[in-house]
Amino acid sequence: MIRFCRSLAWIGAALAFSVAAAQAQGAYPDRPVKIIVPIGPGGSYDLVGRHFADALSKRAGQSFFVENKPGGRKDMPQAKLQDIVAAAKANPGSISVATAGVGTGQHLVAAAFMKAAGVKLLEVPYKGSPPAFTDLLAGRIDLFFDSVAAGLPYVQSGQAKGIAVLSSRRTPLAPDVPTMSEAGVPGLDVDSWLGIFAPARTPPEVIARLRRDIRASLPDLKERFEKRGGEAWDLPDDRLDAFVATEFQNWTKLIREAGIKLD
Repeated sequence: MIRFCRSLAWIGAALAFSVAAAQAQGAYPDRPVKIIVPIGPGGSYDLVGRHFADALSKRAGQSFFVENKPGGRKDMPQAKLQDIVAAAKANPGSISVATAGVGTGQHLVAAAFMKAAGVKLLEVPYKGSPPAFTDLLAGRIDLFFDSVAAGLPYVQSGQAKGIAVLSSRRTPLAPDVPTMSEAGVPGLDVDSWLGIFAPARTPPEVIARLRRDIRASLPDLKERFEKRGGEAWDLPDDRLDAFVATEFQNWTKLIREAGIKLD
């Protein structure tokens, strides 16, 4: 999995930059002043920017105008995991994290991160990943945990910042993105996984046939999985049972400790 970060407070920074540039050119303001709002039109950030533009235009006798530039929060100072953790510890609840709904994988990963990092984030539940990504890219949410396949296009387009992967190894799809341990939060190793299971009473001969067919299909599917940041595992029955049992135990403990309850 990969983590994506956006940061806040760009309206004030953009306004200060515009003012400084105008002052250097002569009597201020000797020309229209641009206020950059790093999200699209609409919403509280855009509204505040436009309120300031109107008020300053009246006071200065010169035009102040808003230019919307979505996708600017990726360059904020809190672009490293250690900076985010430090800010979250200094002001608990000041940094928001989106989840794709209560009890979802993204929610559990966020809880695991808060436990490992020793921080408290403001959790904002959404109904699925798409609306969470919408608000992340608009700058209304600071952080979101999702799969490499889901988030990488936004990183590649410059709309979001990849902060760290939660697996023990870097992903070849984004080799410059460090692991959580490398970025300063050790002890967090989370891989999302999918398995193929059959009902408990499925006849053994059916299980054997399915296992043969699945195993035979893996070579052809390997490249497809890797293109999306995945890896094919072929686990024997005993290892699969042990793996599932360990995962169940670990996540059940985390859910109880975090007080996560379904509505």
